[in-house]
Parts: sequence; structure tokens; C-alpha cells
Amino acid sequence: MPESDMQHKMRAKLNTDSDLEISPEELSEDNSKQGAKEESGKLFTPKVFRSFIKKGSGQVKSRKIFASESSEKQNGLLSGGLFRKNGFGKKLKVHYLIILVLIVVVPASIYLFYGSSYDYIQPDQSQAFDSTLAVEWSEVELGITPTKPERIDLAGITAQSAYVYDPDSYEVYGQREYHEQYHIASITKLMTALVADDYYEWDEEIEAKGDLMRNDYSKILGLKPGDKMEVDDALRAMLIGSYNDAAEALGNSVEGGYSEFIEAMNQKAGEFGMHNTVFSNTSGLVDEGNYSTPRDLQKLIAQFMKNEDLAELVRRPADKIKFKRPVEPEAEEDSGQAADELEYEEFEQVIYTTNRLLDEKYGIVGLKTGYTNWAGQCYVAYYINGEQERVAIVLDSERRFEDAEAMIDRSLSVQ
Repeated sequence: MPESDMQHKMRAKLNTDSDLEISPEELSEDNSKQGAKEESGKLFTPKVFRSFIKKGSGQVKSRKIFASESSEKQNGLLSGGLFRKNGFGKKLKVHYLIILVLIVVVPASIYLFYGSSYDYIQPDQSQAFDSTLAVEWSEVELGITPTKPERIDLAGITAQSAYVYDPDSYEVYGQREYHEQYHIASITKLMTALVADDYYEWDEEIEAKGDLMRNDYSKILGLKPGDKMEVDDALRAMLIGSYNDAAEALGNSVEGGYSEFIEAMNQKAGEFGMHNTVFSNTSGLVDEGNYSTPRDLQKLIAQFMKNEDLAELVRRPADKIKFKRPVEPEAEEDSGQAADELEYEEFEQVIYTTNRLLDEKYGIVGLKTGYTNWAGQCYVAYYINGEQERVAIVLDSERRFEDAEAMIDRSLSVQ
């Protein structure tokens, strides 16, 4: 097909730049589309793909050029020198720069300035156990002002998770994985005591029933289903001697049953801001589904120590508790006696604290020990000496008492 005058001029102009090649067929097809659009009275935006071949390298780059003009304006621009080397290059660079700013820079700036902030202040509360932000909110609500936990050296501390702080000012002196979830064994009983204090009067009598957590290494009083004891005795047995069957008896004796008691424990954990904690049993003997973090335990300890009656119990190195057991009726006697008419045999038992460091002379006034195969050795030590106070939390330790003692001693040396 013979070239028109315009095609001839365009080809001559384009061929002045040896880096640019465009076939007459591409140009002819583009002009025919342009004419069709002009006939319909509409503007046409041609899309011309041109290949720029770098001299001597064989490399090919593609560029997409957009124009949007009427045929008269386009003809005028063509004849007036839009495609002259200097004018065309400068205007094209300006156009590309403007497009780049609009498409890339502006949206990116908007996202960085607004998007990241929006994501930060809108945490997903369905992921409560992994939400650090939720923990920070609870700290504000509880009046806790955390500090940078890097003040003492924890070299030689065997605990996988460790935390030492001032319970009055909440100044943190040392930490290791204090936001990580660990099994907490019998430290669970601190929450069991708080929930039991809500449900019962201390002189109320409860009955042992259901699963009393007997196994090869469970520490138990030896309660049997049907045995009875006062809540006061059960609390002392659980907090001082860490007896698991006493903890289970407290959970099983509520009107709504054991599941209601566990639900109350988890609800109270939420109220305290313990968003990385779950309780599945009252004794802590079952590890599955029962875990917390040192940072959450700090909140539990604060609430426990506010209860003066419970805080007084963990100060006792030893105590004596009582429970009673129904007497088996004689074979010839009528076994259909009502429960309130049964005769009971009373038992007394001396219990001793599991807290080997407990000694008010040297400042240790509590708090709780724990151990299972999975949890390892766990311990919360509460130190008070004059105006100085410290709490040391160790989880999954090989030498819990030595770890806690060393952490407290090192923190006391910080001025």
C-alpha cells in the first residue's frame, strides 16, 4: 500500500532517530483507527507500542506512549514539531514524571501516613492471646507503667522464662521471654483461690466429688468422694501445701459444676487484663490448655495480694487442717440413711509450705510454687524488706529457688 504524505513525513521524522523503529503497517493501522473515530465525532486515544533497540547491544525495551487529541490538533502538533527531538523528549519526561508521582508516590505516602496508623489502633480482639496491644491497654487501665526490662544480667538463670520487678512501682529489673506462654502448674491455684473467695463463705462446707487429681506425682490430702471440709481448710491446704485434691474439691462444689468454676477463672483473667492466659483446671496439674505468661502473672499477683485474707495464708510456713469422712454403715444396719444423718470420722493433718525460701526474717513473704513434667519447676517469690519490694517469677526452671533468689539479689543491687 502506498504511503500517504503524512505517513511519509512521520517515517522520515522517526527515521532521523536511529534508536527508534516503527513499521509502516503499525502506523497505517493506527491512522485508520484514528480516522474511524474522527468520523464518529469521538476523540481517539491511540496506543502505540514502540521498541527501542539499544545500539550494538541487542537489548530491546518497550515503551507505551499515550496521546489523546483530535485529528486536527494532532495534525497541527505533528506539523508544528511535537516530535522534534528536543521538544518531544522534554515533554515526554515531564509527562512520565507526573504519572509516576500520581500512581506510585502519592498512594504510597497515603498508606504509610494513614494506613499503618489505622492498622495499629484497630487490633483484632479475636486474637486476644497474641495481642500485645491489648496487654498495653490493660496496663494503662491497671495503672501499670512498664519500663525497659534490661537492667540486670540473667546469666546463670536456668529458667526458660524469668521476670523480676518492683510490685509497688512496677519497675522491671530483668526479663526473659516474659510475654511468652508457658505452663504454670500450681501457680494456677492463685486464681482458683480468688474465684473460690467469690463463690463461697469461708466457713461453708464443701464435699469432695468427681475427679480428685490422683496420679503418681500428684500431691494430695487423700480426699475421697463424699469427704467434707470447710472452704477455709481447703484454701489453706491448696495455698500452703499445694494439695491438688483440695483445689479440685473447690471447683467441683459450685452449683453450676466444675465447668462453671473454670469459666469464672477465665472471665476473671479477662477482667485482670490477662489476655495471654487460659485456665483449664483448678489445680494446674493438667498442663493441656492451662498456660500464662510472666507479664500476665504480674497482674494476677497484684490482684491476689490485694486480698488480705488470701495474702495472709501464703505467709504461713505450716498449718493444721481438718476434713471428715462418712463412716461406712455396718452390714446389718439400714444403709438408707439420709446424708445429713450419716456419721463422720474427723481427720486432722499438719501441712507444710512448699515455698522453701519462705522466711519473713529475710524478706520472703510468699508466694507459690508449681511443678509438672511439662511445666518444669515454677515459682513466684514475693520479697518485702522495709520499703524495698521485689517479685521474681520463674517458669520452666531447673533450680527455681536458686534462680529466684539470684534475681532478687541482683535487682536489689540496682540503684
